[in-house]
Amino acid sequence: AGPLRILDLGAGTGSNLRALAPGLPTPQIWTLADNDPGLTGGVRAPDGVEAHAIEVDLASALPDFAGYDLVTAAAFLDLVSGDWTARLAEALGRARVPFLAVLSVDGTAAFDPAHPLDPVVREAVNAH
Repeated sequence: AGPLRILDLGAGTGSNLRALAPGLPTPQIWTLADNDPGLTGGVRAPDGVEAHAIEVDLASALPDFAGYDLVTAAAFLDLVSGDWTARLAEALGRARVPFLAVLSVDGTAAFDPAHPLDPVVREAVNAH
């Protein structure tokens, strides 16, 4: 009952909103969480969808997941620590909220500074 409430972690310019909103039932309310309000400020939501941005330092704190029907993240989990990811999984489990995380890879990667194991890491990421 009521609108579908979605929290997008590290929302950036709203790629998950653009990709997922058309396929989900409306009405929807998206909360775009990012530490850079300059990225989320210009996001436009499609018809039947409300979106608002919140500024949050996701590297140090987890948001409250209560009241959300879905939590999403795109190209975000590779930017946080394993400990943070474990805390995220525990908090989502306690809140019983589904989580959809996506990462797009085009097969190219550059590392700076270079390291002798860079090719091994690149191959492992591409194989995954």
